[in-house]
Amino acid sequence: MRLRTVALVPAVALLLAACGSGESENDATTASTATTESATAAPSQELIPLGTSFDAQDRIGKTLGTVTILDIEKNPVCTVDYGAPTPADGIYVAVQARVETPADYDATSFVRTTERDFSVITTDGVTKSVFVNSDLCIADRDNFDTAFDASSIYEGWVLLDTPDPNGTLVYRPQHSIQGPTYRVADLSAARDSGGAPAPAASVATTTTSVSVTTQPTTEAQTPAVAPAGNPPVGYTGAPIGDPQPLVGKTIDYCMDPSVSQTGTTQFTDGTTGWTQECSDQWNS
Repeated sequence: MRLRTVALVPAVALLLAACGSGESENDATTASTATTESATAAPSQELIPLGTSFDAQDRIGKTLGTVTILDIEKNPVCTVDYGAPTPADGIYVAVQARVETPADYDATSFVRTTERDFSVITTDGVTKSVFVNSDLCIADRDNFDTAFDASSIYEGWVLLDTPDPNGTLVYRPQHSIQGPTYRVADLSAARDSGGAPAPAASVATTTTSVSVTTQPTTEAQTPAVAPAGNPPVGYTGAPIGDPQPLVGKTIDYCMDPSVSQTGTTQFTDGTTGWTQECSDQWNS
């Protein structure tokens, strides 16, 4: 934002001297004070409307670049395409900006736009950082991932972690030491997308339910193979230890190993298990 200062005080003093008794001493003092206050007004403390371009200057008034805040979005809906975003300490605020660099671009004072170019003045009047640990939340949007060059235009999004959702957002290029600040948004009036803070990254666990389904006899199933009068040998529960004679069990058929484990057996009482006989039958 350009600030033009006109040195009017000496001119006013000469005018007053020329007029002599035409103005009182009090009138001269009042005129001098009013002129000084007008010349030192700080336009950087005015709230700059969204979409309005302003010149970001260094401490001596040189223009570093022209900046336009295009959009402000509180609680953006986070993408999960690039991993689980880290939850914000306050709330996430996404800022879309356009930056135009001049022909005499100063690479030492104006590098690229990051969250370090911003801060927030809380409703209590305290200036706080909006540093963010990770920008995965908006990793699907364009960002300022390259350093600036002269006579160029850049657009992108910056993610902020804001401690006060109703504070005033302030901009100043991070390398512009002692340069002016610019109030670019009243967060209380910014649009809220309602995106809940992203959950903390965690290891997903999946529970798989495995069941053995009784199937009718098909051509791929084989009839009972246990010798008459001898119980089959195997398991009806967890396979612990050596297979044991399954007294009281009679093999109905051996189940197809293409749909179940080799050796899975259907008994005549409607239950299933594993038998050595069915395992040998399919492996023979």
